[in-house]
Amino acid sequence: MNDHIKKMMECDGLKYHKIFYLFFFASVLLFTFVTTSNAASINKIDGIVSNGATITIHGADFGNEAPNVIVFDDFESGIPGDPINTGAGSATYGQWDNAMNSASYGTSVAVSGLQSFASSYQDSYLNYIQANLPVGNRNTFISWWQFLPADDNWPGEGNIDGINWKIIWIMGVNTVTDDIFFPVKLATSMLIGGNESDPDYNNYITVPIGKGEWIRQWAWFKGSTTSTSADGEVKFWYLDKGVGVIQEVNDIGVNNLKETGSWTQIRPNGYGRETSNCEPSFDDIYIAAGPNAQARLEIGNASSYNNSTKLTVLTPTAWTDNQISATVNVGSFGTGESAYLFVFDSSGSVSAGYPITIGGNSGGDQYPDVAITSPTTEPTYTLSTFAAEEQIIISGTADDDDAVVGVTWSNSKESGSATNTSGNWATWKLPPVTVQKGETVTTTVTVEDTSGQKSSDQIAIISSIAWSATEQLDDPNWKDSVVRYCVRLLVEGSSVTESANEVVLGFQGRTESDYTIRKVSIAERDIAASVGDVVDSTWKKVTFDSTAWTSNITVPANSEKLSDPVQFNLEAGKDYYVTFKIDSPSVYLNPPIGYEELYFQADDHTDDIDWSANGHLKGQDFHGFSKIYPHSRALSGSSPPSNPAIHLLLLKGGQ
Repeated sequence: MNDHIKKMMECDGLKYHKIFYLFFFASVLLFTFVTTSNAASINKIDGIVSNGATITIHGADFGNEAPNVIVFDDFESGIPGDPINTGAGSATYGQWDNAMNSASYGTSVAVSGLQSFASSYQDSYLNYIQANLPVGNRNTFISWWQFLPADDNWPGEGNIDGINWKIIWIMGVNTVTDDIFFPVKLATSMLIGGNESDPDYNNYITVPIGKGEWIRQWAWFKGSTTSTSADGEVKFWYLDKGVGVIQEVNDIGVNNLKETGSWTQIRPNGYGRETSNCEPSFDDIYIAAGPNAQARLEIGNASSYNNSTKLTVLTPTAWTDNQISATVNVGSFGTGESAYLFVFDSSGSVSAGYPITIGGNSGGDQYPDVAITSPTTEPTYTLSTFAAEEQIIISGTADDDDAVVGVTWSNSKESGSATNTSGNWATWKLPPVTVQKGETVTTTVTVEDTSGQKSSDQIAIISSIAWSATEQLDDPNWKDSVVRYCVRLLVEGSSVTESANEVVLGFQGRTESDYTIRKVSIAERDIAASVGDVVDSTWKKVTFDSTAWTSNITVPANSEKLSDPVQFNLEAGKDYYVTFKIDSPSVYLNPPIGYEELYFQADDHTDDIDWSANGHLKGQDFHGFSKIYPHSRALSGSSPPSNPAIHLLLLKGGQ
């Protein structure tokens, strides 16, 4: 790190501080509390509320806006004295992406478990751990506990330059100008702020951070969109163990991020001046990003969140408007202790507390369980072969602490009752679910117990499309054409979403009357050659209805004509050309500016493998060719990679 940057970091009183804030906030303590909303309500919890266990919270009006949890760590997984782990699996949930100098696993103090993140400012001013935030992120939430031994120095205490401890540091894509420090412990004050006059956010605060005890703090940052709109948000809380939750900052409508900026990294224990006898620790760090990052779960020791003097954050793993699954972190709560669970929605409003017992559950009648086990236990199932229509059998299990009275199902096409295959609903199956080519059918299965309590499971069955002309060209409406062309159409690799070793091609019909095509071929575009040239070895003839390649093929009005399966290596991300002769007026799409349809008005050049030197013309239309379907995938039984957002929406468990 160069001297200029180090000097900037050591500035005691960052640029453009408004000194008068110090006197104002030193005399007025802002006892602003968390907003309580009665809209969200918890009515049941399944599972044991013990450390590391999974519980399911049932209720209403949680909101469908799931938080994007980046990391949670209680630092129990590392070896005492070793550097903090980084990379995949390095945290309790998520990962740390960097750890500097003395950042290690300590055992001298802890909020939960036996370990914490320990550091020392004896020999270095950078002893942080770092989590990377999503590209373009403009919203961040973080909660943490911190501790400095009673007889330790503050970072910089006793130095000529004075105390300077940037406890949390958010780094921006526009380094320096996007940075936010919070809170910054200075010699005689504390503040939240940045480095530059644009954005010009600096706020002196009053937080009684002392030594010799753990203190919990948490913050929310919504980045402003322009320097003039001032639509950013800064919220900051701390836990007063004698009073409860104190919201120290609630700034709505501020300029805190440049218009072109974003927050890319967050660093607990971001910076401190080199100091002997200075060894701070951190524990139970929770970070979320995105516009829904305020949505979360917490356990407190009072029925009102604001009155709680003991708190801990849970990690949500699935979230819908009426059901949340989460991994429990009991923090400093002990087994058998009475507590309350709270749900925050994405606006930061909190539900009423729901009574729980640490190490136990809410008692009483439990919600029934239902699980889809076939054709997969995953929330999505992609068909591995192509057919115009396929029928899939869905089956699974159900259970309840009393008894199951029935299992029903529904999708966008039909609904009904499942078949009881065990006599007590322990196993069940549905009638065949019909899935058309290129269609996704989502089926919900619901179980009901003797108390009328219901739980649901859901599966989406996908018959996928590898490429669609309307998607590539951003024009959903086919229009009747008047031309008779020999055309070569570019299939852009950015729009090819699946790989296959056998494909079926589709051609779109007119609104009225049929049209004919012939001599269809497909080939990989030769990106090293001229426009219209292909990788010659990939050129394949495509037939229809098992007829000769030269035969006229009728594309019926108001339907899609499918080719015979053709063995062809289609690879997502690669460009292809499809060539054919239109013998009677077909249909066309309007491509975006820059797209070129290659064509001959009268001549038939479908036998030409390469087109760069045969005198073709270039036009702006796109004719006839509509879709590529994967008939047999390149990897047998493969399916799209798991999507965390889907898993948050398609839950296993209660409704």
